[in-house]
Amino acid sequence: RAAFVMDKFFHIFGLHGRSFIPFMIATGCAVPAVMSARNLVNPRDRKITVLVIPLLICGAKSPVVAMLAAAFFPATAGLIFWLVWASGWFLAFVIALIFRKTIFRGDAAPFVMELPPYRMPTIRGIFSHMWDKSFAYVRKAGTIILAISIIIWFLLSFPKLPASEFQYSERAEKIEQDYLAQLDGDVTVGGNERNELEADYKQAISNLDDEFASKMILFSYAGRVGKFIEPVLKPAGFDWKIGIGLFGGLAAKEVIISTMGIVYGIGDADPDEESGVHVNTPLKSILASDPHYNKAVALSLMFFVLIYVPCAATLAVVRKELGSWKWSAFLAGYTLIVAWLVSTAIYQFATLLGW
Repeated sequence: RAAFVMDKFFHIFGLHGRSFIPFMIATGCAVPAVMSARNLVNPRDRKITVLVIPLLICGAKSPVVAMLAAAFFPATAGLIFWLVWASGWFLAFVIALIFRKTIFRGDAAPFVMELPPYRMPTIRGIFSHMWDKSFAYVRKAGTIILAISIIIWFLLSFPKLPASEFQYSERAEKIEQDYLAQLDGDVTVGGNERNELEADYKQAISNLDDEFASKMILFSYAGRVGKFIEPVLKPAGFDWKIGIGLFGGLAAKEVIISTMGIVYGIGDADPDEESGVHVNTPLKSILASDPHYNKAVALSLMFFVLIYVPCAATLAVVRKELGSWKWSAFLAGYTLIVAWLVSTAIYQFATLLGW
């Protein structure tokens, strides 16, 4: 019924009314949205739908956009978030129309659908559908997701930083000796003072761990990639640190936050804690105080995260559903180009406005 109502509007952009269902599902996750596009009978309609629904904001992109909006636009964070959300839909419709006029020429299939009466679902039917859909997801995406995630983890973790580059053991031992010397050297240390000394010791060790993690990731293959692609990202306002975060986002978009947390030396940031609810979380504060960041960079980054290469799971399912890696490669390629063009335009224009 929803598809029937939306068919006339979707046809304006060369889409089918049934494309409405994948579009709505994509606001939660693009993986089941791509799989739901199989209800489109016309191959052209199906391919166009599959290739544009990853442009919509999903549950994995939302924490990144919300964090940046809360950190750099605290007074209008909600408005900025919904602006990015609506931009995803607008961009999907525009690119769908371009695809229809170019590589997928031809009229959209007419809307024909039997509308059965409403019926109360049975418990058996509910669990049967849950099992079928869940198992289909694991079977179609699980193995490829695991393989790509392992590759990205390897690139973020190796090669290991040589001991000569960072004297971790010596520095940790020095911190511990200073702590023990303070305890042994002052017999008047009371309970509260002892607790404060212990807290300072733990904080110093934590800072050392964070610094070591940051050095490690810079020395890794991913860090080297970030430095290498920095000149390409410069017009959009990004440095190598943002490049590493975006590289980590190829596995899953929510990984961007934890990766940037490591790069900025605060350990593994929790995506749930960066959802825009807690404005003064460490990563927000660090990004807001970083001289490289400003409103122009934040807005540019929000749109880049919205548009650029879908996560590994989505690319894997696109390959399964459309039957060839060429469509996954095409999806990754065109979204990367569009993301760079849009983000560069936004950054340059926002810079002219003094942001």
